[in-house]
Order: sequence, then C-alpha cells, then structure tokens
Amino acid sequence: MLLTTVNEKQAPEEARHLLQRTQQETTQPYTQAIIELITTIITYKFKQLNRREVEQMLGITFEETQFYRDIKQEGELSLVLRLLNRRVGELSQEVR
Repeated sequence: MLLTTVNEKQAPEEARHLLQRTQQETTQPYTQAIIELITTIITYKFKQLNRREVEQMLGITFEETQFYRDIKQEGELSLVLRLLNRRVGELSQEVR
C-alpha cells in the first residue's frame, strides 16, 4: 500500500485522499476495513503523535474504528484484572 512507503510529509495528504475515495467508492463492509487499515498505518507511522493529533490529521475519530474499540476493550480488561489482583490477590493464569 502506498501509505507504507510515502514520506511523513506526504502521508497525511495521501491518507485523507484514500479515506475520501474509500467513502465514495466502496460499500460498507469494505469501507470500514479499509478505513481501519489506513488509520492503523498512520498511527504506526506517526508514533510520536497522540490519538487526538492523528484524528485531526485524518479528519476522523478513532472511536469509529474497530482498532480503537479493541484497544479500549484491552485497557478495560487490564484495569479489571489489576483491580481483582488488588482485591483478591494474584490471579492464576487460568483465570486470566
């Protein structure tokens, strides 16, 4: 994919262009998958930026993507496990 090879100056513009084309030219199941792929590539390409900065760069919100929902779910699970460890002690691997 083009985004993996373009330099950092061109990447935001190319990503926005691809997002726009995706929303215009593809149908729903494919649209969501392509948007998630684009946002994942940009997120890894700009590791120094926070979530809000990347959202502004692309003109979207990550809350719309499966990538964001997965990360949020992992964070919530991690929090629950830490709270359980505090409350009942170390949990076995089977429970985790």
